Amino acid sequence: MAKKLGRNDKCHCGSGKKYKKCCMTKDLQQQREANAPPVSDEELLFEPESRTWQDEGAYVWGETAPEYFEEMDEGLEVEKQSESCPDNSLFKFPNLTDEQNELVDDWLDQLDSIKDPKEKAESLKAFLRDHPELVPAVAAETFVFADLQKPFLENDRFPEYIDHILFLRENYPQGYVHAFGYLDRDIIAYLCMMGRTEEIDSYLDLFRTYPGHDPDNLDDVFTFLMCQGLFEPAYQLAQDVVKQLGQDPVIDDQPLQILTMGCFAPLLDAAAQGEWTENTTRQFFQCIKPYRKHLPEKWFKPGYIEFLVRSILNYHDNRWTLKHCQTRHEVLERYNEMLLNFMGFLGRERNVPWAVADHFRLLLSDFFEALIPEGKVPTQAFPLTRNTMDKALKKLSSPVIGLQTSTFFGILSALNALADYLVMTGSIGEDMGQVVQDWAQHRYDEFFHTGSVADPEILALKKYPL
Repeated sequence: MAKKLGRNDKCHCGSGKKYKKCCMTKDLQQQREANAPPVSDEELLFEPESRTWQDEGAYVWGETAPEYFEEMDEGLEVEKQSESCPDNSLFKFPNLTDEQNELVDDWLDQLDSIKDPKEKAESLKAFLRDHPELVPAVAAETFVFADLQKPFLENDRFPEYIDHILFLRENYPQGYVHAFGYLDRDIIAYLCMMGRTEEIDSYLDLFRTYPGHDPDNLDDVFTFLMCQGLFEPAYQLAQDVVKQLGQDPVIDDQPLQILTMGCFAPLLDAAAQGEWTENTTRQFFQCIKPYRKHLPEKWFKPGYIEFLVRSILNYHDNRWTLKHCQTRHEVLERYNEMLLNFMGFLGRERNVPWAVADHFRLLLSDFFEALIPEGKVPTQAFPLTRNTMDKALKKLSSPVIGLQTSTFFGILSALNALADYLVMTGSIGEDMGQVVQDWAQHRYDEFFHTGSVADPEILALKKYPL
């Protein structure tokens, strides 16, 4: 065993100097590096932000140009709408007696023992037929309608399941309405699988009639329709929902964004074709006028609209870096500027409808916010590795239900296209672009290599990229 050198021993390098005067510092540094834990992606790709950095000329996206504060014409004041409240009588049911509760409990025990999905469905139908007075309470308190899905999907009998819930929808509406959000989403997914998208509108009626009853499933329906590229039914549903919730002080952002883009798309088309006029702008303001009380004021300023149009359509002009971005907020603002350009790339180069391109833009805005850790800034413009992208998806996911299928697939598709856009503009190299696309393909493939699929929307979205 080699003798450990003392500080005053001659150095092992043969210089004749004392070890402490020669190689000891270098050897200790090498020893520390050898024993140090491996450096993580986050340590390599992110560093603390400079919270005290200021630049009086810093550009804050979409807000600082003086013309954005010009008011539009006074004649475009918001009009009051008269809305009628929906009839919620279907959601009311009498309390069960002790005898009725016992009857339901005994039947549920029997239902649990049935393994064949068709027999389960027939047992449910028979019970509802024999005890019509219990239909609302059974549906609301036990969720047996929605519980039909799992056994059918596990046995790859999705079309049979749809037949059964269509029967329940037609014959037992007073029970069906308590679980319609889950069930109608499954019907809509099935119609998309079968290419029968023209029939979808018939199964959006309960969402438009009771928009406040199941807001989570309503939001998921919007996301699914947009990721499918089905803007027209989404736009019509958004109109009905906002009209129904017009007296509500809070309306979800998604239907308002869809409505805004429905008005904005014709203006973008006109600008792209060199036919943008003052009349085009006025038509846009007239279109969004009914929603003024719910939208940020910047949407009603001509300068802001001009800024958006330029940012979206001039997508060839920028090679994106993080120059002068010293805080996380500034980094995210720069990414949002880039994503407006990306929206133009989708609309003009990939022929994606403007509203759908905007939906993908917003998905990626959330993704980048999850990608950049709090209090950090990237050490390179786009810190996109398998590890950082996995962490971002995990941050966006609920710990209970994960990330909604349409949102997940939408992010993967959007990232696939974003990689092409960033390579095209020279913002990333081809190697990084390939890493992003390979990762997205791998995450997509995982859904279909795990045996039975437990989510109908996965089956409906079985195409990549969307």
